[in-house]
Amino acid sequence: AHWCPHCAKFRPKYNKFAKRMMEIAKQSNLDIGVYAVSCVPHRPVCRQNDIHGYPRVKLFMPGSMEGIEIPHSSVHPFEILKRIGADTSIAVKLGALDGEEETGTSKKVDSAAALLGTGSSSSFWIPRTKRDIYNDAYLSFDFAMRQAIYVGRDPLTNKAKQTFADWIELLEEVLPPTWRLHSMIADIYQNMEAALESEEKLLEIVDKYPPPRKVWSESCSRGDKLMGYTCGLWQLFHIMTRKFSLKGKRIHFEKLADLTVRRIVCPKNAIDHSRSG
Repeated sequence: AHWCPHCAKFRPKYNKFAKRMMEIAKQSNLDIGVYAVSCVPHRPVCRQNDIHGYPRVKLFMPGSMEGIEIPHSSVHPFEILKRIGADTSIAVKLGALDGEEETGTSKKVDSAAALLGTGSSSSFWIPRTKRDIYNDAYLSFDFAMRQAIYVGRDPLTNKAKQTFADWIELLEEVLPPTWRLHSMIADIYQNMEAALESEEKLLEIVDKYPPPRKVWSESCSRGDKLMGYTCGLWQLFHIMTRKFSLKGKRIHFEKLADLTVRRIVCPKNAIDHSRSG
């Protein structure tokens, strides 16, 4: 609707999405159309499709009159291609839409120092960029794969295998598809049997996707490797929960924290294993 402020805010992203979607459709020889409908002059259409709030994004599969709702906050060609069973690689190569993580971004995230009005560079609260957050999360995940999964000589127990598989499946679903870490996780997910066979097979996959940085940001680590690892995990946890919120899903906080931190990547065990190695 023309009077809807959320629609006005969403319009630039939807226009960019539509342009990218049509480019992909042309390059991939897919018969896809992208449309915008105002519910003011077309009220019967919106009523027929059960539209009660704006904006709404729906995907109509060939031959179906029942639209599949796509959360407008996370609309992306990747999501559409995935749902229709098409090749998603071209959507990843084209990069992120507005509001999603992009490798080159350096936009500053509000720090506690700024909120408190101190703002001193010598303050304990060191300003952090969005790039820092994603790079720290990437590095901690990479560290966990190398140090915290196969921590002994024995093979993984069935319970450990199931927990690891559940965690990877969760990450593959909710992390931004344009983030390079998602490519690593998707590779592990698609080759889960090999990843669970041995540490060597897991690292063969991980080695194909080196982190963009080899050290955690100063704002995360304060010069302490253990603190950097733990901080990066919580950044990953934050990114995960944000995507859950955007996709309109609900998950118990303690369950997600348990799956992400305590049962998979216990910082003390990981660091001890690293030191012993």
